[in-house]
Amino acid sequence: METRVLQSYICMVITTLFWGLSLPIIKLLVDDTPPYTIGFFRFFIACLCFIPILVVFYKPLKYSKETYRDFFLGGLTGIFGFGILLIIGMQFTTAAQGSIIMGINPVSISLWAHILHKERLDRKWKYTSFFISFLGVIGVIGIQSLLEFKLEHLIGNLIIISGVLIWGFYSTLSQQTMRKITPFETTAGAMFFGTLIFGVGAFGEQFWTQPEFRSFDFWGGILVLGIFVSFVAFLCYFIAVKNIGATHSSIFINLVPIFGIFFSWLILEETIHWTFLIGLILIVGGILIINFPTGANNGKNLIENSNSEF
Repeated sequence: METRVLQSYICMVITTLFWGLSLPIIKLLVDDTPPYTIGFFRFFIACLCFIPILVVFYKPLKYSKETYRDFFLGGLTGIFGFGILLIIGMQFTTAAQGSIIMGINPVSISLWAHILHKERLDRKWKYTSFFISFLGVIGVIGIQSLLEFKLEHLIGNLIIISGVLIWGFYSTLSQQTMRKITPFETTAGAMFFGTLIFGVGAFGEQFWTQPEFRSFDFWGGILVLGIFVSFVAFLCYFIAVKNIGATHSSIFINLVPIFGIFFSWLILEETIHWTFLIGLILIVGGILIINFPTGANNGKNLIENSNSEF
């Protein structure tokens, strides 16, 4: 195996590991910290990493008004909309359930790509993946609710599903922006405006009065989310895409819910029910069917536009 290929595989494992870690970290933070404050400082830290690179290497002053409009829409939907729903959802459900639901992200992107851009999968049998992944979601939020009903879990899961749908909408819209500028610029611009929107909410929460604002646990979690989940994982992802292509990189995305479940058990000591494992298998199976290589570019389109905001 070539060194470059091996390095790319390592990059993708690091990427999915950090993305899987994000939900248990958010779960730890939401117990004590208001949601807008979490979102604002997470993406503010990430912006401190992104913006200097953007200014030095990409000359952002050259962007047109249309591009800045796209940045704002991306920040409103992909950063703020998805981010706030994920945080609020984690106030009600478990990190393990949230991690598995996040696994339907590629399916959400594929669905919106079909609705907005009339993109179709290259084989009709691949549409069975939607049904399989849907069964996986039912296994997480449906069967377990019947066996051990908890209304707060059901509410949280539905909120996270709404967030995943918004992320798919944003990712599909960003295709047009990425035809003009790089994914790095697209994400950095959206993150800047998303941080500003989160900042309005954090100001309303009077974040400076929050006791957690002065705690080590809060800043530790925020630094992990801002630096490792939102910045380092992003860079590793695009290094892999550059070296081995988006289609090969996409297979590793299936590790996200697996790492999410593992860290939920390790950090939060959450119970992993058999229904979660069945749901995980179905969701991953559905995604593998979508990305099954048959010469089409759909897998590439899906993952290139999924960016990195878990």
